[in-house]
Amino acid sequence: MSEHTSAFVTRVSFEKKLEDLGITAFQPLNEEWLVFSGAVEEIEQQLIEVSKEVPILYFTHSEDLGWEYVLLASGEEKARFSYSYMIDHEAVIELLESKYPNQDPHDLLYGDAGDLAEAVNELIGQFYNDGAYEALVRKALESVELDALAVLGKEEDRIEALKKAIAYQGQEMKHSEIVEYFLAIMNLEEIIA
Repeated sequence: MSEHTSAFVTRVSFEKKLEDLGITAFQPLNEEWLVFSGAVEEIEQQLIEVSKEVPILYFTHSEDLGWEYVLLASGEEKARFSYSYMIDHEAVIELLESKYPNQDPHDLLYGDAGDLAEAVNELIGQFYNDGAYEALVRKALESVELDALAVLGKEEDRIEALKKAIAYQGQEMKHSEIVEYFLAIMNLEEIIA
């Protein structure tokens, strides 16, 4: 079973402002961050309202599926990044569906592909070796909106470090490394500890 984490956080520097707004359902995560208490589903709407005054970062991570962050400020979503650990699996399924529309792509991938086994393996090999996988991951990582994190008081050097860490680094890059870099640079590692 996958470990799953979801949390709303804001900077410790906003603690007084939160108290002025009557918000007390938070606790320190570390010297830099406050984490809001309560079930995500129950506090989400309230925190969208709070974000009119205090920027809030929502972070979610599922060990098997991927991770996402949403930045709320001025009462609206300012940035969102979502990364699926199954990005290649999903793309291969789509590729098999388009190439073999009359076949079940899961059977072709995991079952007995029969006479198509060699062609399926060749198609999958091309996906990884001819740049389609690399292009897919690059595109996903290019969609990250890190500059928006400045509203949280993130220094420019940290944002630049994030940009370098969350850039495509070749097929040997592990999916989980990306979230680890993000959490380390943002000083949010305790969220999934």
